[in-house]
Amino acid sequence: MTQAIESASLSQRVVLLGIVELSEQGETPAHSGEVKRTCAGRLREIEGDVVGGISESEVIRALNDLAAEGILSQDEVGDRSPVGKGRPAYSLSVDPAEALDTLREDERLGALVDEIRADAQ
Repeated sequence: MTQAIESASLSQRVVLLGIVELSEQGETPAHSGEVKRTCAGRLREIEGDVVGGISESEVIRALNDLAAEGILSQDEVGDRSPVGKGRPAYSLSVDPAEALDTLREDERLGALVDEIRADAQ
């Protein structure tokens, strides 16, 4: 699983970091909108590849990619979208500490990982 995280794009890593943060707060499974709000706050603290935030479609794409890699699990939690379709919710399929350890190796995310760990204690 570490290799899949290491090969993820910065957007995917930020989304994974958001899911880990929500998981540590007991707020998973989470819908894409919840993940986007969590990520938006963290993106302001990152310099580099992601400029101006992350769109809902980028979050959804990253969530789907991370689920396809087996890093996240995708569940239907009974909520329906305005058009009546099920809205998937996502949760971690990997150990949060392992995910944070791997994300910590990315110098762009190191300080954010440390903040999430401090908030969880």
